[in-house]
Amino acid sequence: MNRIVIPIGLMLATAFPAFANDSGFYIGADVGRVSTDVSGPELTKSVDASLGLIGGYQLSRALAVEAQYDRMGKIGLGNDYRLNAASLAAIGIIPVGNTNFTLRGKFGFARTSLDAPNTSSENGIVVGIGGQYKLTQTVGLRFGLDRYDVGNSALIPGGHTTELYGGVAYRF
Repeated sequence: MNRIVIPIGLMLATAFPAFANDSGFYIGADVGRVSTDVSGPELTKSVDASLGLIGGYQLSRALAVEAQYDRMGKIGLGNDYRLNAASLAAIGIIPVGNTNFTLRGKFGFARTSLDAPNTSSENGIVVGIGGQYKLTQTVGLRFGLDRYDVGNSALIPGGHTTELYGGVAYRF
């Protein structure tokens, strides 16, 4: 057993200093377009603008943990229900060659809420794909496509929201 644990421990101990320059906190904002497809007595498919805030910590050049809050516009027959989402996700990062571009994959948990006369909140998953172009060591331009599960209650019988977004991230 020690013949396996000790070499793995040594490899990890020597690998983390190589990633030290790639780790750190970041914040950002994004704007986008949301398509919501839900079924219900007063709900219809809708397309609206979105606005989001992100905060995260990049653990290594290949992995980050990110929290995000999005205002996803209004849905309903009279656009009288506001949809919001808060999520916590793992972000897989793949550098593309020797460029400043990275591909990003997202998987995590989301809590969506529909603000109406009776507010309804539901837990679900969020998955996404995207990319980031590093303009400087601290500023990056991001884009992506995320898909959220939306509800499973009397007010939100079920469905999903797809968000196409672009934004900026600042790393400290």
